[in-house]
Amino acid sequence: MSILQEFQNHKNRPCDINEHMEVLKDLASECSHVTEMGVRQVVSTWAFLAGDPKEYVGVNILPCPIGHAQRLAEEKGIKFTFIQADTINPEFSIEGTDLLFIDTWHAVS
Repeated sequence: MSILQEFQNHKNRPCDINEHMEVLKDLASECSHVTEMGVRQVVSTWAFLAGDPKEYVGVNILPCPIGHAQRLAEEKGIKFTFIQADTINPEFSIEGTDLLFIDTWHAVS
Protein backbone atom coordinates (compact mmCIF):
# COMPACT_ATOMS: atom_id res chain seq x y z
CA MET A 1 0.00 0.00 0.00
CA SER A 2 1.06 3.58 -0.57
CA ILE A 3 0.80 6.53 1.79
CA LEU A 4 -2.19 7.85 -0.17
CA GLN A 5 -3.93 4.46 0.00
CA GLU A 6 -3.36 4.28 3.77
CA PHE A 7 -4.62 7.86 4.07
CA GLN A 8 -7.81 7.02 2.15
CA ASN A 9 -8.40 3.85 4.20
CA HIS A 10 -8.05 5.67 7.51
CA LYS A 11 -10.03 8.70 6.33
CA ASN A 12 -12.95 6.44 5.43
CA ARG A 13 -12.85 4.39 8.65
CA PRO A 14 -15.00 5.98 11.39
CA CYS A 15 -12.98 7.00 14.45
CA ASP A 16 -12.34 10.11 16.53
CA ILE A 17 -10.15 11.81 13.88
CA ASN A 18 -11.21 10.52 10.46
CA GLU A 19 -13.45 13.49 9.65
CA HIS A 20 -10.46 15.82 10.10
CA MET A 21 -8.01 13.87 7.96
CA GLU A 22 -8.45 15.93 4.78
CA VAL A 23 -7.85 19.20 6.67
CA LEU A 24 -4.73 17.75 8.35
CA LYS A 25 -3.41 16.62 4.95
CA ASP A 26 -4.05 20.08 3.46
CA LEU A 27 -2.28 21.79 6.37
CA ALA A 28 0.70 19.44 6.12
CA SER A 29 0.95 20.06 2.38
CA GLU A 30 1.90 23.67 3.15
CA CYS A 31 4.70 22.63 5.52
CA SER A 32 8.16 21.20 5.23
CA HIS A 33 8.34 19.99 8.87
CA VAL A 34 5.45 18.41 10.80
CA THR A 35 5.49 17.36 14.46
CA GLU A 36 2.70 15.19 15.84
CA MET A 37 2.38 14.69 19.59
CA GLY A 38 0.08 11.78 20.31
CA VAL A 39 0.66 9.24 17.52
CA ARG A 40 -1.34 6.48 19.27
CA GLN A 41 -2.50 4.03 16.57
CA VAL A 42 -0.96 5.88 13.61
CA VAL A 43 -4.17 7.29 12.11
CA SER A 44 -3.64 11.05 11.79
CA THR A 45 -0.03 10.26 10.90
CA TRP A 46 -1.23 9.13 7.47
CA ALA A 47 -2.79 12.54 6.85
CA PHE A 48 0.46 14.30 7.71
CA LEU A 49 2.50 11.98 5.50
CA ALA A 50 -0.02 12.36 2.65
CA GLY A 51 0.71 16.10 2.80
CA ASP A 52 4.26 15.18 1.72
CA PRO A 53 6.37 17.24 4.12
CA LYS A 54 10.15 16.96 3.96
CA GLU A 55 10.26 15.84 7.59
CA TYR A 56 7.84 14.23 10.04
CA VAL A 57 8.41 13.79 13.78
CA GLY A 58 5.98 11.71 15.82
CA VAL A 59 6.03 11.70 19.62
CA ASN A 60 4.13 9.33 21.89
CA ILE A 61 4.45 8.31 25.52
CA LEU A 62 4.08 4.61 24.61
CA PRO A 63 5.50 2.58 21.72
CA CYS A 64 3.43 2.81 18.54
CA PRO A 65 3.09 0.57 15.48
CA ILE A 66 4.97 3.03 13.25
CA GLY A 67 7.10 0.61 11.22
CA HIS A 68 4.92 0.54 8.09
CA ALA A 69 4.45 4.34 8.09
CA GLN A 70 8.16 4.88 8.58
CA ARG A 71 9.07 2.56 5.70
CA LEU A 72 6.63 4.21 3.28
CA ALA A 73 7.67 7.71 4.35
CA GLU A 74 11.35 6.96 3.87
CA GLU A 75 10.66 5.35 0.47
CA LYS A 76 8.98 8.62 -0.53
CA GLY A 77 11.91 10.68 0.74
CA ILE A 78 10.24 11.98 3.90
CA LYS A 79 12.62 12.04 6.88
CA PHE A 80 10.69 10.14 9.57
CA THR A 81 11.52 10.25 13.28
CA PHE A 82 9.63 8.64 16.15
CA ILE A 83 10.35 9.73 19.72
CA GLN A 84 8.97 7.80 22.67
CA ALA A 85 8.70 10.42 25.39
CA ASP A 86 6.39 12.09 27.87
CA THR A 87 5.77 15.58 26.48
CA ILE A 88 4.91 17.01 29.90
CA ASN A 89 8.39 16.24 31.18
CA PRO A 90 10.13 19.62 31.63
CA GLU A 91 13.26 18.16 30.01
CA PHE A 92 11.37 17.38 26.79
CA SER A 93 11.89 19.75 23.87
CA ILE A 94 11.35 19.76 20.13
CA GLU A 95 13.12 21.38 17.22
CA GLY A 96 11.51 24.11 15.16
CA THR A 97 8.48 22.92 13.19
CA ASP A 98 5.99 24.37 10.72
CA LEU A 99 3.01 22.40 12.01
CA LEU A 100 2.62 21.19 15.59
CA PHE A 101 -0.33 18.86 16.20
CA ILE A 102 -0.98 18.14 19.89
CA ASP A 103 -3.33 15.28 20.72
CA THR A 104 -1.72 13.90 23.85
CA TRP A 105 -3.98 13.73 26.85
CA HIS A 106 -7.39 12.07 27.03
CA ALA A 107 -9.15 11.80 30.35
CA VAL A 108 -12.66 11.10 31.53
CA SER A 109 -13.82 13.16 34.47
